[in-house]
Amino acid sequence: MAPTLFDALRTRGLAVGDVVLSLAGHDAGRPFVVLAVEPPFARLADGGARPYAKPKRKRLSHVRPVGRIAGAEEALARIAAIRDGPAREAALRGLLAGFLEEKGKEGPG
Repeated sequence: MAPTLFDALRTRGLAVGDVVLSLAGHDAGRPFVVLAVEPPFARLADGGARPYAKPKRKRLSHVRPVGRIAGAEEALARIAAIRDGPAREAALRGLLAGFLEEKGKEGPG
């Protein structure tokens, strides 16, 4: 079912697989991957300080969307299937780093 305008407003347009920047807290300025959206919060992980198994719960108003990872649903499903914790975190870091590298090549904006 397609999201309604009300759903988009409630979630501030965020969806699983989006990359966001933290705007508040000790992690301000750090990029994260959205693993779940539970208004008014999102569950975020970066594969480092915030592992996939223990995502950060952050208010939607405290994050800024940067972009969407191409093929995010499939990539996150593959990452979730990895049973080895360090390998799963490395895969998540690689996914995030790949997105940030591509975003950097596009230039500002």
